[in-house]
Amino acid sequence: MSLADMFCEEGKKLGKEEGKKEMKEIFVKNAIEKGLNLRIIEEITGLSQEEIQKIASNLNE
Repeated sequence: MSLADMFCEEGKKLGKEEGKKEMKEIFVKNAIEKGLNLRIIEEITGLSQEEIQKIASNLNE
């Protein structure tokens, strides 16, 4: 595998991870707006309470 191929694969991997993160954030925002319990959001997403609170605090901005 060439160096360019390795960089390309790493870029794909990072892109997928970023996409998953964005989808979780969208889910968390929607779930909070619908009144879903934060503990349930934590269980579903695997995010910590701190991460969920951070996303929640960005809703008010």
